[in-house]
Amino acid sequence: MSVELGPNKSESQGLINPFAMRVSGLVVASDGVKRHSLLDVANTPFYGGSKILLKDKILNLDLLLTGGIPLIEPVIKAMFDASAVNDFVIVGNENQCEDLEKIASKNSNGKAYKIIPNNGHIGDAVALGVDNALLSGYFFITTSDLPYANGQAVDFAVADILRGKSVGADVYLPVVSADFFNFHGNGWTSTFSKLQKDGAKVKYKGLNFVIANSRSINPQAIKQYYDIRTIHTPQGKLNALRHFPTHLPEVAFKYLTSNLSITRLEEIASEWYRGEFRVVEVTDPSYVSFMKDIDTFRDYNAYRRKEFLPKTTPKR
Repeated sequence: MSVELGPNKSESQGLINPFAMRVSGLVVASDGVKRHSLLDVANTPFYGGSKILLKDKILNLDLLLTGGIPLIEPVIKAMFDASAVNDFVIVGNENQCEDLEKIASKNSNGKAYKIIPNNGHIGDAVALGVDNALLSGYFFITTSDLPYANGQAVDFAVADILRGKSVGADVYLPVVSADFFNFHGNGWTSTFSKLQKDGAKVKYKGLNFVIANSRSINPQAIKQYYDIRTIHTPQGKLNALRHFPTHLPEVAFKYLTSNLSITRLEEIASEWYRGEFRVVEVTDPSYVSFMKDIDTFRDYNAYRRKEFLPKTTPKR
């Protein structure tokens, strides 16, 4: 079943107890696979031409944030600052690890962390995170391209999603509605998935973190999810056909006719993941920092305008 979490009086005042649940953290700095694509030779239109993808961005000196810091630094700092995070692992390409260590050392406050090289796919990255964490149980897994990530938001998300009445699933996938995204977007753009909720058709966007139980991690399923996350593109559709031939006709038909419900999506995902998969709609403004990733020139320009940074043209 899906769970909708929204602000109540105590939550909106920031009174959720960050010590209610302790987790380990994982920052996925890279999936380790050296892929060749059109981005090697040309800028590639995406999302109907409204965006241009960026490659090798998280340590790119032409893509610095306020204060001259690299894109990945706010996420690493958030892991250190979050009270709910007991320890964390950063998994990156071998050629990134020295720079990642410098950033982590700069922000260190004594919390335990490890930096692990990964030469496999994102499923391997998650498995490495589980193997090197100090806690057994829930993991806060985040991407590395979130300029507004902060420890308070991580604490809120962990306490909000893992509060007693909803705990029990193997994977929690947080989503926001298109209305929420557009209200808080400040120039960011995205694609949305249209799903049925309580008989109504609602557009959703997944946020850039998940909370998963380390005792039931399925690396192959994670890789497959990563492969189809851009299902709006031709490659994403081909990956969906390859990975999900059994459910694809049903999902495709219901999705194209806007009749795929959140509940049915959870059932299919749970069968595929071999564990309980739960979609969580969140509505508190604390989650905004997890929806503003930078993967395109347009995203970076939106960030630059908001932070009053001089105009630049990031290199690919």
